[in-house]
Amino acid sequence: MKTANPSFSVVRIAVPTPFPVGPVNVYLIESDPPILVDVGPNTPEAYEALDRGLREHGYSFSDLGFILLTHGHIDHMGLLARILDESRAPAYAHPHAVARAAGFDSDGQTSHDFFTALMWEFGVPEEQIALSVSDQGHYHRYGARVEIQHVLRDGDHVAHLTACFVPGHSPSDTLFVDSEAKCAFVGDHILRLTNPVPLIRRPPPGQTRAKSLIEFTTSLQRTRQLNLRLCHPGHGSSIENPNQVIDKILNRNEERTRRVREILGDAELTPYDVCRALFPKMDIRYLNLGLASAIGHLEVLEEAKLVSSRHHCGVLYYSVISASE
Repeated sequence: MKTANPSFSVVRIAVPTPFPVGPVNVYLIESDPPILVDVGPNTPEAYEALDRGLREHGYSFSDLGFILLTHGHIDHMGLLARILDESRAPAYAHPHAVARAAGFDSDGQTSHDFFTALMWEFGVPEEQIALSVSDQGHYHRYGARVEIQHVLRDGDHVAHLTACFVPGHSPSDTLFVDSEAKCAFVGDHILRLTNPVPLIRRPPPGQTRAKSLIEFTTSLQRTRQLNLRLCHPGHGSSIENPNQVIDKILNRNEERTRRVREILGDAELTPYDVCRALFPKMDIRYLNLGLASAIGHLEVLEEAKLVSSRHHCGVLYYSVISASE
């Protein structure tokens, strides 16, 4: 699908993924030289779909001038190593995505250890920890180690686009903004039909874990101030009313935060307890997403000094702060 734009034409190429999210969008910007935004997962089907999409519009990988990555998740950048083998185009990404791509071969075991410990802390039953972490480990096959040549800084320019860092869904979320046209390529930062999940993520050595939902809210407010007219998201169709979509995301998150406070009531609950109350029919395959939502809203409430937390025998508990405290 091609989108008309005052500055350039944009071709959206839907690339299949093996994930429940469905196809991921790869964008071809028909500028001089052509630019590719994201590449899809490392599967034969994704490669064939991307190659076919380029050729249908008269391009091949060797024609590309730049490859830009909106963030470091493998459904968006897993195919990068293969594309770089066939293209002389330099790749550009956030420092976190660059580091993750370079350390991909050892990342799987490190992530396994981190999330196993975290789920224990969050009160997840032992048998569910094993199932969830094992399922998450399968995702590693859809990426590959790759050296990304260019590290972006917030505000850097690549061709006619400006990088704008908006962490939340991931630590490396990057908008590529055309200031003149008031449009942007936004990855999973803004989606039309669903709230992007600010995922739990492993902190750099020596640092504390980021409070992803709090970070995401700040980033959405920054994006809103850009007053964009058009956004090209990583999944689904283009968004012609970005600020309205941002407001809906913020409002839905506020409503869920209120719901989490109601769930706590007079009890002392673990993040897992809250997760199960929020999503009683949740499939174990999506436990990581449910926990990310639960801990995010608990951290928002704690930041507002409405709840407090404590550890008991290594497990994290939350409770509402009474008016008398």
